[in-house]
Amino acid sequence: MTSDAELVERVLREAVESLDWVSRNANSAVILSEFTRFSIDFVVWVWIEDPSIAFHSRSKLNMALWSALNKAGVT
Repeated sequence: MTSDAELVERVLREAVESLDWVSRNANSAVILSEFTRFSIDFVVWVWIEDPSIAFHSRSKLNMALWSALNKAGVT
């Protein structure tokens, strides 16, 4: 049986691995960072080759994560 937290971690990790612009020269990370009264918070770390596109890349990453979570039925 898979917990919701394990499902979220797997979905986030798979979403990161599917992004071709994420650097493969350094490890990405999906970390369960905090439990709150209303949420379970994860932090996602990725590396990119070109720091000048960091702001745009963050937006693309967030959209990919949001899409993956929605497709998996995570609300």
